[in-house]
Amino acid sequence: MAKKLNAIETASVLIAKNVKAVGVEIHNHLVVIMTDIVKNRNTGNAAHFLSLLIANDKEGNSKSVVRADAVKNWLEAFGFVRFGNKDGKLTDKLNGKALDSLVDPKEMAAHVRTAKANPWYNYTTAKPVVPFDIIEAIKSAVKRAEDRETKVAAGEIVLPAGKVDNIPHDFLDALKVLIADK
Repeated sequence: MAKKLNAIETASVLIAKNVKAVGVEIHNHLVVIMTDIVKNRNTGNAAHFLSLLIANDKEGNSKSVVRADAVKNWLEAFGFVRFGNKDGKLTDKLNGKALDSLVDPKEMAAHVRTAKANPWYNYTTAKPVVPFDIIEAIKSAVKRAEDRETKVAAGEIVLPAGKVDNIPHDFLDALKVLIADK
């Protein structure tokens, strides 16, 4: 049994080292992408790389340790690119203002050093997993519905002609009973 545990521990250490090595290689690749953007003012490689990560996330079964949000934030902070979403598709645009602000070679060299010193996997930490609380979710939904009704009645929110909110009072009252003593 002790041999098996030792083998598992050894394998775990090796996997952790390999995962870290992959993270470092990806960071080096992002620095190359940033350098290409500086030289050619072309954000295509950054957008392509990020779109592959996003597509992997959308599959719902991503086993990747590479978080698209962290890579996106790093590229926007250091890579002179801005990302958006138009009709469900990733858009990218050169952040020329930021790039043009670093015309002095010393400033650009300092920027590259800072980018290299701030790897994507540390730049944006993973969001902690938050347990789901259905009671709190229902309380929040009831409050939002009541606030919405109050604002519509007060004229703070004007709905488009022919449109009404779907807040059945019998349903709302039943939810209030459910959460009354919670």
